[in-house]
Amino acid sequence: MSTLLPTQESLLFGRLTLDALPLHEPILLATFAMVALGGVATLALITRYRMWGPFWRDWVTSIDHKKIGIMYIALGVIMLLRGFADALVAGLIPRYSEADVGLARLTLLLPSTRAIRTVQEAFVRASDGGLLMPRMAAVGDLDLDETLGALLDPLGAADIPPAVEPTQRWLRLAAILAEEMGDRAPQGAALMR
Repeated sequence: MSTLLPTQESLLFGRLTLDALPLHEPILLATFAMVALGGVATLALITRYRMWGPFWRDWVTSIDHKKIGIMYIALGVIMLLRGFADALVAGLIPRYSEADVGLARLTLLLPSTRAIRTVQEAFVRASDGGLLMPRMAAVGDLDLDETLGALLDPLGAADIPPAVEPTQRWLRLAAILAEEMGDRAPQGAALMR
């Protein structure tokens, strides 16, 4: 596609060539197409409802600090989420970089399925030729117990004795109170009130 040698650089694009575009990735191509269609649809709706004037006057050339703040916050939150996922992955890969399973021993509890997808994409971007990703589960997921299996079971759960009958528990509590209060302890059923 491009006739530039690896050491040559274009004046405008540097080392960026058409070979760098991921044209062999169908998921990325579909994503690019959806973003382009969304942009064209947005431009068509703005044109259809004749909103170019208010859009230009009220948002693009606005000096209203609230509108400028809204635009910066919206863009900042989007970049923050991707940056957080990249930083998380950049910290986890070196820490759990064992030869056999490494990251597969790890379980990440994330707030939503969108966060899971974002972190998975960050793992794909950071991997050099592939890796085993950790198990990821959404905290608010209704099937969290099925997703994690026995991971959240308490350690030594088989060693916990069965619960005491409620009547025996009340009688033992009454005995402890009578022993502690001595002569001041009420008699009969009044002890448990």
